[in-house]
Amino acid sequence: MSRGSVPTLVEAREYDGQEAVAVACTQLGTDYTPSRARRVVNEWIELLAHPTSLRDLRFTTRTPKRLFAALVGQPQLSRLAVKWGDYSDLSALEPLTHLRALELRGASAVTELGSLSKLQELEVLALEGFRRIDDPHRLRG
Repeated sequence: MSRGSVPTLVEAREYDGQEAVAVACTQLGTDYTPSRARRVVNEWIELLAHPTSLRDLRFTTRTPKRLFAALVGQPQLSRLAVKWGDYSDLSALEPLTHLRALELRGASAVTELGSLSKLQELEVLALEGFRRIDDPHRLRG
């Protein structure tokens, strides 16, 4: 499946060194047993824990906090888009110093934005669904 010129992948084994992918590895429906669905997420975590060729990564389904935390292994990313998830800690983004575009949507558990101030290359920042930000001014760095 693809979205424009960016392929949408469900399983990590579908990743073949592309520089841009959309990942839809959760909310898989009845085609996947619960244990297989957990395995799919675990395989993405294993893949993302180490640098890849990815420059543009988009999560198009729910992003669990442990998958979000694996982003620490992708410092080469220049674009990241996360549709929604239960993550609350943005520190996994700190090593992503090449990010130029960041979209975080549906992140209602996030309360602190300080980690984003470390992203000095950021040109585009889209935040949506943040309900309890303690001090939005911490973005200024």
